[in-house]
Order: sequence, then C-alpha cells, then structure tokens
Amino acid sequence: MNIAPITEAHDPHGGKALGLKRLTALGCTVPEALAVSAEGVQLLLSGDQQTLARLESWLARSTSTLAVRSSALNEDGDVRSFAGIYDTTLSVPRDIPSVLSAISAIASSGSGEKVASYAAERVGVIPIVLQTMVDAQRSGVLFTHAIDIDGSPAAYSEWVDGLGESLVAGRVTPASVVVPWSADGTMLARDSVRALRRVLPPSLLDQVMALAEAVRVSEAPHGWDLEWAEDTTGILWALQLRPATTPVLVPSTVVAGGPVGASPGITHGPVRVVDESNLEKVKPGDVLVSAITEISYMSAMRKASAIVTEEGGLLSHAAIVARELGIPCVVGARGAQKELKEGVSAEVNGSAGTVCQGSVRIGSATPTELDWTYLYLFDSGYELPLAGTLAYVEPTLSGLIVHIDQG
Repeated sequence: MNIAPITEAHDPHGGKALGLKRLTALGCTVPEALAVSAEGVQLLLSGDQQTLARLESWLARSTSTLAVRSSALNEDGDVRSFAGIYDTTLSVPRDIPSVLSAISAIASSGSGEKVASYAAERVGVIPIVLQTMVDAQRSGVLFTHAIDIDGSPAAYSEWVDGLGESLVAGRVTPASVVVPWSADGTMLARDSVRALRRVLPPSLLDQVMALAEAVRVSEAPHGWDLEWAEDTTGILWALQLRPATTPVLVPSTVVAGGPVGASPGITHGPVRVVDESNLEKVKPGDVLVSAITEISYMSAMRKASAIVTEEGGLLSHAAIVARELGIPCVVGARGAQKELKEGVSAEVNGSAGTVCQGSVRIGSATPTELDWTYLYLFDSGYELPLAGTLAYVEPTLSGLIVHIDQG
C-alpha cells in the first residue's frame, strides 16, 4: 500500500515509518501518523485522484498541524543514521496545497548537497511520514544505552523547553539526565539519577525512564536513539526511533556552563572560525570552530580534523554525525570563537571536553564549580515551586539540600 497508517507501514515506507511502527507495537504513546512510499509521493504530486482522496480523508481527521518528515530507505540504520541529512518541515497546515508543498520539498531532499557530502550519493524521490504535531512544553532526545563514567550502561537524555528542533540542530546547550541501568540490564536505577543544568520534574522523568525500558526489549548494537516531547497536559509522546550508530560517553567531569566532549579522540590542527557564509575556508586537517554546527556544514565537517562549537549537546545531529565520522568534537565551548586565534594550531580533546591553544585552555578536567543539580537524587526529593522557580528539597542525614532549577 503506497499510503498507509503508521501501524501498517512496511519496508517501502522507509526507516522513519518503521521506527514509529515499532514504537506503536511496544505500546508507546505515538502521535497519529501516515506513511507514504516514494511511489505514493509521486502519485500525490502527479495529481492521482485516488491517492489524493485517501490523503484528504486522513487530513480531515484532525485540525492539528503536521510534521512532514523524511523516511528514506537508507535512513535510520544501525551504521549510518542520516541524522538531519534529509529535511523536515514542522507546523504544516492540514490543507492539501500546504501539505503537497511540504511533501515535494522533503521528498526531493535526497538530491541535495548534504546527502552527497555525507554518503557520497544522491537519492531520488524518498518516502515521507506525515505526523501530527505535539504541542510541546518540553522536548528531548534519549539514548537508551550510553556508556557511564564507570563503563557501565546508562540511559542518557538531553532536553529543552518547547520544540526539540533547537536541540537536534545544536542551536542551544541543553539540560541532561543520566540514569544507570541495573546490574541485569532490565530496569533503570531510579535511586541513582543525575541531572545537569536543570532538573526534569519527577513525573516527566518517570515517563522518560518508562519509555527507555519499553524500547529496551528490542535489541540494537548500541541501543536506541529516541526523540520525545511532553505536551502541555503532561503526556509524554514518542516522536521517532532509530538505532544509535555509535556509543555515547557520559561526561566524566562537569563544570557549570562548561564544554562537553561530544565525540571522543584527541587531535590538533589550525583553527578556522566559520559560519554558514564562509565554510569554504575549512581545509583538510583544520579545526572547525563555530557558534553552532548545523548539519548544513556537512561538507566542511568532512574536511575537519575536529569540531568545536559554542552551543549544542551530545545528542544533536551534528554531534551524532561527528561520532559516525570519527571526528573529535567538543560542544558548549563558549568564547571559543574569540579566544582561539585563527590559523594557529589547537589541540581538541573530544573525550575530556577540552580545547588548548598555547596558554588558552577551554574546559578543565578538574571542575572548579559543580552544577549542583548533577547531584540530584530523584526518588528521595520533593518538588516545591518558590515564587515561580522550581526547587527540589532532598532530606539527607546532614540536613536538607535544596536544588534550584536554573532554567
């Protein structure tokens, strides 16, 4: 079937559709979605009346806007994720002209330069997924099996307020949470939660952990990469699922507001400070330094020996691709564009999250100021709103410890 509900998706509907079908089968809460094969896309764009009628019938079921996502056959695999390589359009109105325009743009994104730079190939018309938008008050990315600081497996999630587009695009430095798996790997250790920068409300954290445990039963070499959103009523929605392509290392030390190693390895090279307007400056072996690294930087990323950004997290699309390419990457290195001298060699340690150039050192292996939310113990604390700010009070043998949500 060229156009089908997500529960009836099959191989021609592509990786994104099959991931959503898996989530639905696991009992996760998934937004209503429609899968359209490449042939179905061509029929829609050519004006085939029968296919258009089926699309119109599905669109009439709701008034919510849509996310139009790529679902290419080579996307969301366990070797190459194509994270952010194909296009997505959010908040598309449910009228036929708007939807067909978005479908046309997304379905043709396989022929763009990002795909050619990432995979050395171009793809013709690709399948797409139409997914009902979630009115998100918080959004995040969850890796079910990161590698914790002691080498044991842990679930690791990054999150932001509102839609998750800024997180996956690397335009912000997100908050994060780490939850170790139990010794037998069947349950998350709810008494060992650690949060960085901000604390998830306990009710939401419970739902995120339940989501990780739900998808754990399906095996993947490096666990699962899952996007989620919490709506304004507190319901957690699973937005997409794909195998993680490379391991994620939980940072061993954390300085409040400091950089984080996003892709391991140590290398050095001349610094090139760039943005979207001058990516051609990057030569093979250079250290690419920028405010953010969007996936549109793909051709420059391919040349670079390392990547340093002032914003971003471990689970942004660019960080995921850096790990796939084996390029050391440090994110959240604020001030890097001003402090690092253009053309002068710098050492980038993507494991420790440091950048050194002469006397300039960004990041430290020994934190001088801990972010106290990193010590938060989930199941022994109490949420308490104080003048509009969330505080979490934790009783200990030494007295009460108060963790303030820094958001």
